[in-house]
Amino acid sequence: MYNKALVIMGLVAAMLMTGCAGKAGASQTDAAQTEATAVEEKNEAEAGAAQEAAAPETVKYESADGWSAVYEKNSIEVIEADGVYFSYTGKADGVNQINVKYYPDQMPDEVLYNVMADENGLPEHTRSEGYFGKGTDVWALRTSMASSTVENATEDFIAVERNGGTLLVQITTTKQADEMTGMGVSDALSAVLDSFELKDQQPQTYSANVPGKYVAQVTDQIDGQEVTAEFYVQLNEDHTGVIHMQDDVQVIWYSREGKVLSAETGEQIYEYVVEGDMLYLTDTAAENAEAIEFTKAAEAETSAAVDYSSADNWVYFGVGDDKDADLFLVCPTVDTLDEEFMSLDNDVMKGYFTGALEMERGLYEESTRMYAPYYRQMAMNGYELDLTERERRLAIAYKDVSDAFAYYLENENNGRPIILAGFSQGADMVYRLIEEYFGSEEMQQKLVAAYPIGWACTEDMVKEYPQIKPAQSADDLGVVISFDCEAPEVTDTIINPAGQKAYCINPLNWKTDSTPADKSLNIGSRFMKSSGKIKGESEQLCGCYIDEERGVLKVTDVTPEEYPAVLGILPEGAYHLYDYQFFFKNLQENVKHRVELYMEQAAAAEQAA
Repeated sequence: MYNKALVIMGLVAAMLMTGCAGKAGASQTDAAQTEATAVEEKNEAEAGAAQEAAAPETVKYESADGWSAVYEKNSIEVIEADGVYFSYTGKADGVNQINVKYYPDQMPDEVLYNVMADENGLPEHTRSEGYFGKGTDVWALRTSMASSTVENATEDFIAVERNGGTLLVQITTTKQADEMTGMGVSDALSAVLDSFELKDQQPQTYSANVPGKYVAQVTDQIDGQEVTAEFYVQLNEDHTGVIHMQDDVQVIWYSREGKVLSAETGEQIYEYVVEGDMLYLTDTAAENAEAIEFTKAAEAETSAAVDYSSADNWVYFGVGDDKDADLFLVCPTVDTLDEEFMSLDNDVMKGYFTGALEMERGLYEESTRMYAPYYRQMAMNGYELDLTERERRLAIAYKDVSDAFAYYLENENNGRPIILAGFSQGADMVYRLIEEYFGSEEMQQKLVAAYPIGWACTEDMVKEYPQIKPAQSADDLGVVISFDCEAPEVTDTIINPAGQKAYCINPLNWKTDSTPADKSLNIGSRFMKSSGKIKGESEQLCGCYIDEERGVLKVTDVTPEEYPAVLGILPEGAYHLYDYQFFFKNLQENVKHRVELYMEQAAAAEQAA
């Protein structure tokens, strides 16, 4: 998938005009080389110290239009005039700046035409599209052309549909006579662009008719036999998608000109036209290719938003009002029927849903005020589908969870510390909440800890979302406590596939390496009924250690015969269903400990202030 920042393609190349000249060196004796190396290392150390001391001061600009950007004060000046200018103040030729202006009640193509056209219409230009800003998943249109007002300069226009209007970002860059100057200008302006955040961004309506799943029945003759296959095109709201014919091809789709690009190479591979519920897809690499007709599949029940102002849509809402911290708890998968999503009109399924949460609540209720929404979770059979279709369904399920959390934040939180928790699919939803809501320092300061147990915290997730911080001990705050249990002989599961590396912490010794934890450290396993009553308890039932190669928790002293996998999507020896039950009381104590530690530190900070 493309990087989620709209790259100013060609910006550096347009600004650079010179190459690099080599330097000739004279031969030296070994002694001279040693002396020269020592001097060089000393100079580098001094230069590094000086550079650290002179680290640039960054400032966050917040606009009345609801957007913000960060800039380096020593190289960028902000001027508020006909929008907002971020002007490069370092030594450079010509004009180098970013101008940001909001146009209400105008769509991106209209704004782009108005600012670019002259008396002869649109000048020669190139067009592209992509993500804009810092982790916003906001789509933008981009146009680039030679500047008509600044000599030897390029104009890049980025048009973002925003809340009924368009936010236009205009970047003016002049070609530079030397490489270092060009790189300095590029780095300073690119840093501003990459830092953009849009507050209260509403869903974009531009090309809102396109997303969906389109299917086609295609019949062909193979070895004299008539064979019919089902193809489908899945185009998602975030402009990703998949085309399933002979193989699955991950794609990025454009709003303009019907372009479909390979997500792997960035090259156009198809073009599409949408007319009503029909999508016509043409292979651009094939000569004289005919378009394949696809029909839009019926929308799932999940199209209408859930009203989370209604108590009927919460299992727990403010339960335990005397506690210091809040818990936002997300239910695991309970719908095992052959449906896409759990129906909130199915009282039997809602009973199972409540029962699953009752099994977990004992981990948290002593320390937290509890909130847990009903949501239209992905049914169990979704885990048997290909990754693309599974992700589509999980994204739809997450929309409910996100809406519920947003309602809780706005109406219930009032600055209170938060614990996020979930098991299995619920854990997956917790990671998504951290990705969406906890990127700011303010929200990170609220997070006591997250307990997404039973779903992998992968290296890729942590790299892309630095707010996901794997726990390192029993005492750190604002971190993720994650593990999934297996027998020692298991090497591959749907949760921790072979070849995937995850972060894991041992809930008995609270270490992240392979140090074994003896079962004597296990202060109590607890197995629950769906009524919330205790089915059975056992002290020192099992020990565990971390398989550092895969990042999974290997459980000792029990057998797969005693604790079967149960679910058909899991191999024997996958102890997934028992993840938190094996270590119930250790986890319960840890939740209490982290809340107490958070409150102690908050009180100390308040007293110091």
